Amino acid sequence: DDIAAQTLVGVRWRPSRPGDPPPARPDERDASILAQAGAQAIRSAATLADIDGRPLMLLRADSPRHASRHGMVSARYLVLGVALVGAVCMAAVLLLVDRILLRPLWRLSKDVRKVSRDRSASARVSVGCKDELGELAADINAMLAGLEAAARKTARDEAELRKLALVASRTDNAVLICDSRGRIEWVNDGFARLSGLTPRQVEGLNHEEVLRPAGHPGDPANDDAVALGSAARSQRMFLMPDGRRFWLDVELQPVEDERGQITHQVVIASDITERRRAEQFRDGYARVLERIAAGDPLEDVLLQVIDIAEELTPGMKASILLVDGLRVRKAYTRSLPPEYMDLVEGLTLDENCGACGPAVVRGVRVIIENVFTDPRWAGYHELAEKMGWQAAWSQPIVSSSGTVHGTFALYFDRPRSPDDLESRLLETAAHLANIAIDRSQAEERIRHDSTHDALTALPNRTLLRDRLERCIARQKRRRDYRFAVLFMDLDRFKVINDSMGHATGDQLLNTVARRIEACIRAGDTISSAGSGVGRLGGDEFIILLDDIRDPKDAMTAADRILSEVARPCVFDGAEVIPAASIGIVLSDPRYETADQMLRDADTAMYRAKAAGKGRYELFDHEMHMQIRRRLELENDLRHAIDRGELRPFYQPIISLASGELTGFEALMRWNHGRLGMVSPSVFIPIAEETGLIVPLGEWMLREAMRQLAAWRGRLSLGRSLIMSVNLSPRQIARDGLVEMVASAVREAGVEAGSLQLEITETAVMEDDAKARTVMRRLREVGVRMALDDFGTGHSSLSCLHRFPLDAVKIDRSFVASLSEKGPHACVVAGIIHLCHSLSLRVTAEGVEDDVQSSMLSALRCDNAQGFLYAPAIDAQQAERLIEAMSQPLAQSA
Repeated sequence: DDIAAQTLVGVRWRPSRPGDPPPARPDERDASILAQAGAQAIRSAATLADIDGRPLMLLRADSPRHASRHGMVSARYLVLGVALVGAVCMAAVLLLVDRILLRPLWRLSKDVRKVSRDRSASARVSVGCKDELGELAADINAMLAGLEAAARKTARDEAELRKLALVASRTDNAVLICDSRGRIEWVNDGFARLSGLTPRQVEGLNHEEVLRPAGHPGDPANDDAVALGSAARSQRMFLMPDGRRFWLDVELQPVEDERGQITHQVVIASDITERRRAEQFRDGYARVLERIAAGDPLEDVLLQVIDIAEELTPGMKASILLVDGLRVRKAYTRSLPPEYMDLVEGLTLDENCGACGPAVVRGVRVIIENVFTDPRWAGYHELAEKMGWQAAWSQPIVSSSGTVHGTFALYFDRPRSPDDLESRLLETAAHLANIAIDRSQAEERIRHDSTHDALTALPNRTLLRDRLERCIARQKRRRDYRFAVLFMDLDRFKVINDSMGHATGDQLLNTVARRIEACIRAGDTISSAGSGVGRLGGDEFIILLDDIRDPKDAMTAADRILSEVARPCVFDGAEVIPAASIGIVLSDPRYETADQMLRDADTAMYRAKAAGKGRYELFDHEMHMQIRRRLELENDLRHAIDRGELRPFYQPIISLASGELTGFEALMRWNHGRLGMVSPSVFIPIAEETGLIVPLGEWMLREAMRQLAAWRGRLSLGRSLIMSVNLSPRQIARDGLVEMVASAVREAGVEAGSLQLEITETAVMEDDAKARTVMRRLREVGVRMALDDFGTGHSSLSCLHRFPLDAVKIDRSFVASLSEKGPHACVVAGIIHLCHSLSLRVTAEGVEDDVQSSMLSALRCDNAQGFLYAPAIDAQQAERLIEAMSQPLAQSA
């Protein structure tokens, strides 16, 4: 306490400022203070610094020297005490540190060593406190838990990878695993099978070195090749290192780490060659069929077949050879050189002509796997070496009838045999080629048939007209040019055709065609090479004599043709002597069309027939005038009804048993305003030919029904009087006939049974099915049906039971020849007996004398009509006849 009281303590604040110099030693900085203390005092000082090391304050203590010496003794005791106390405190602190810090650290270290020794991620360290060591232990346990989870995930991933590796090694697809730069790290067995390379050979190579697109550099098809850096997919042809080509479906998938960085690339390549070839095969097949259907030229279609084959098998060369018999007439190819074409075209094939020869000769597929070892190629080794061929296949192109059209040939640059698809290719390509060839031949046949007669193969009307038009045009350019047209028609051809059959008729037409051709063959003295013969149809032929020197040459040719045609022919043991009539028309500048010349030649031919047949007639102006008059008559007939020039006439039909009037046959007569009465034999054929018979026939039917109704109203007739009206073939063929007949009967107000419609054998035989239907429907209406002109047709007897009939009218030709002892009496008797047995009434036409009437009555013929009783008369005369014949005809006579 005494020292403390005598000690002077001072404190001096020295705040630091920016830029202050470093602190000085205390004795230098406070020398004035020390000096003031004097020699009897001890001064001590200390500078306290701030956190930046700069002086903050000065602590100074001054004490007397004698107090200092006394304090040092005290200090020693103090130090000893303090040391003792410090030792005790240190021991306590060490004990505390051991308990609080060292033991937990030792236990934590022990647990960590155990975890490390056991290598078990599921082990944990003990946590005994909640201080910083406890937190450290908890963090270690959390780390261990994370490692355990990562280990489980790694195990699962490794298991999945083992499965994927097993699948990748067993799959047929090629699998490549590449690093981020595309270098191959692993490939499966599928890649080895596809590429022919082992994993060791490709390890470290870039995947594009082993999966290289087959296109040329710069080919736009390479733009879709597999690239690194993103997912991609490509389908195209790839070239393998060993030279083989495959269509591959290549898919590339990048593998990224957790940071999104690409670490690997997985490439999966599927061999789709067969599928792609099959698709190309189907597409090509469809394209060829489309071209065939579109009517493309044969050459274009066959080249399309070749293109498809070469697309399916790159490196292969194809050709199609067409043959006539065994001779190659045409070769088609796209990629083979001209030397090949020069060699094969015109070549006659045999068994030793490579692959194509035996294929054509035997009509079977020929596969030559190695042309240098097969004896059939022994003569073509030089060609094979020049072309680079080592294998050759050939498929014959065979039609449905078995005809070999040619062969489809394939050539390869290495020995090989076809796989399944290539076998199908051979067969299908040949089939398509056959379709195209058949279609082309069919089109050629159609073109030929459209201009040629099917029976005789002669030019038809179309081609003849075309040639004739050219001749007319040539004559207008050349005044000295002459030609002639001969229109020939066979005489009595219908008789030959009907009696001997259509087959014989066809043989006769062919024979006549060949004979005419022989008469006008090229180089003939009466015609030039431009002459020709054609068939218009039926038994009509046209002969064109081109560039004749004199009109007499046409007549000379006609004489020669008539003589040649008239030579006897023998068909099936029966001799036939044909004959013909010819009409000749000479070229004339007044002719403008072929039809005009054919018309006049036809006219001249009919004049020849009318003059006795078996001869020729030269067309002249008078013939033309007759044609003009016929045309004028036709035109007048069209207006005859409107002008009131047509009138119905009626010919009575008499009962031979009682002599009573049983009915009338209505007949049309034409009283021309300028020409007077025109014979039915003149205008009826014109009406039939032009079709005017249909409206004229309807008019006649309605007039006859009205007249019958009028007679019944005025004369109080019963229902026994029958009105017969003729039907023409044109009326039967026209729809609506039945309705028209029913309407006419209904409008007239008479019963349908009072009308009898007469139809000729010719009419019913033109279309017997249609005729039977019409006749059946007419009978359903109630109308009677009669067969007119019986005995003149070729199938009279068959008509009686095949058609629904009520009566038969015997043709006047039988009645005209009837006599007591003549053979026709037996025929007529047979007809009458046959008809009666079929419940048909019989009327005889053309009865002109009492002898015929008596014989018919004796033969029990039912009715008769003819000039013996009355000709065709008008309505007023017929009405008077009805009144006069109210009693039997015999009594009135």
